[in-house]
Amino acid sequence: AMVRVGAVAGTAVLFAAIATVGAQPGQQPQKIAVPNWLDDEGKDIFKDLEDDENIYGDNSCELREKLLKKMAGKGEKDASDHRARVLLGLGLCTFRKGDYTMSKKRLESAISEMNFPSEDWMLQNQQVAHLALIKQAAVFMSRHEITQASTALRRCREILDRNLKKILKQVHKQMGAQGQSPPLENIVEELAGYGKTGQFLPMIMKQVPVLSQDLSFSELVDQALDNLDRRIAGLDPSLKAKKLRLDTSKGKGTSKGSLMYVRSLPTEAVVSAERSAAV
Repeated sequence: AMVRVGAVAGTAVLFAAIATVGAQPGQQPQKIAVPNWLDDEGKDIFKDLEDDENIYGDNSCELREKLLKKMAGKGEKDASDHRARVLLGLGLCTFRKGDYTMSKKRLESAISEMNFPSEDWMLQNQQVAHLALIKQAAVFMSRHEITQASTALRRCREILDRNLKKILKQVHKQMGAQGQSPPLENIVEELAGYGKTGQFLPMIMKQVPVLSQDLSFSELVDQALDNLDRRIAGLDPSLKAKKLRLDTSKGKGTSKGSLMYVRSLPTEAVVSAERSAAV
């Protein structure tokens, strides 16, 4: 039996996880196929990137830069999807490094390759809303608009959490059909460790690669929020006594962490980049 998670028309390479869940011990984890239109060096870079467990580490970021050059100008039907995936990774790499202007550029290029109707359309679709929100956060950070960036990041984190739980629910259903299903809440609680700790999630991640991508994405956003909270507290000493954000990494699962109150934030606090540019 197969599980297809989060497939979006035109960006299947980016969002789809087609994996056999509940695989037998020793079975090779499902990986994205190497594009046959890459040259031999490009194929090696692609494999090295897929094998690197530190998804947004310095080595992975350097590999993406090299891979993007190998993918430039390719017109095969899945080339845009692969470029979008690489550009998204580079956008997150540069965001992590604090180069928000380059992050904005890379994320805008990634979204362009995805060929969605508009950024507003993305914000209305949970599967991809987090991509528009991380781009908005990069825009705000490049302008030193810390409060707006923080709001965009919190909304991004909430969407990532919802998507991860949706994937886990689908995976859990398949595992149950195969007679090897721990309680769903036990798996969800392990999201707080980003798949690095726990009894179940590290094993599930080996069979559902999209989890590794999204959990690393979530960790990156959490780190960015921690940094922003410290900056905001530094700008306004009165905030130091306030709990700016509940700690997801120390709470018992993300359901008891920072995401519970995000829904109360005013939607208008985050506007499209086009609208904010006009303000």
